Amino acid sequence: MKKRFRSIICFLLLAVLLIPQPVSAARVSSNTLKEIYRYAIRYADAKPGGVVLAGSSSLSRWKSAPEQIASCGVFSEEQVYNFGISGATFQELLDARYINAIAAAKPSVIVVYGANSLTVSRRKASRNRSVANRATNATIKFIEKTRQALRRQGVTGTRFLYVSAVKTPYHYKYCKGKGYSCNIWKRIDILNSRLQKYANAVSYCDYMDTEQYYYYAVPGKKNKSSLRFYLGADTLQDSTSTATAKALIRKTAVDPLFAADLRHPSKLAYELIWKKVAERASHLKQF
Repeated sequence: MKKRFRSIICFLLLAVLLIPQPVSAARVSSNTLKEIYRYAIRYADAKPGGVVLAGSSSLSRWKSAPEQIASCGVFSEEQVYNFGISGATFQELLDARYINAIAAAKPSVIVVYGANSLTVSRRKASRNRSVANRATNATIKFIEKTRQALRRQGVTGTRFLYVSAVKTPYHYKYCKGKGYSCNIWKRIDILNSRLQKYANAVSYCDYMDTEQYYYYAVPGKKNKSSLRFYLGADTLQDSTSTATAKALIRKTAVDPLFAADLRHPSKLAYELIWKKVAERASHLKQF
């Protein structure tokens, strides 16, 4: 009898260990958790074969996405499902509830974007690489776990489009303006470089470089290039002067490529740059 009882206990313990465990809810902010539940309900009846936008606030603020993607003639507006969550990191988005909600939509293309994981630490510059590596690993793990969830739904062939993180004036000011020794711009370079290598190594993920549309290279010392951000069609402001940049944004009628908070795309950026993302995502459907 005792032997049988032990066998039952061992079986139950083994069963518990083998059940896939979601990321602890304690590691997910209340806002992110609320949004996860909201999307799960909102897109519960999603039609298979659409486009999912997965990541942070730059995606949640892309209100014109359905119209822009539909204009490419591959998807309808009703097939665009925006799962962007303001302030969320990819460490949080590893939560099984978020991944399962996306997989339940059975998309053919998933657009991935987010850099909030890079602002979680204000430690010295020597930690830049470790912070960037953790962010990169979380992003790649998100893609791989989503693929697994899709397979459980019987979906194969879904393509991922990783949109490169953008160096914003806010990121620059976040470190330099308050005396922090971290440099988020360096972290973004590491993140994008590693994600590009990852995308090149697998057949189901593409990499899209958007920095070329936000910035242009200016010849500097020793044949190096420095980056400046656009404030208008004919006006450029050096990235080291974010206070002046913000004042100029308020005073000019020209719509810049960064919003007034200096961290999100402006309306013009969504019309010009993110329209290219819409075209690229639509193109992936055909392959």
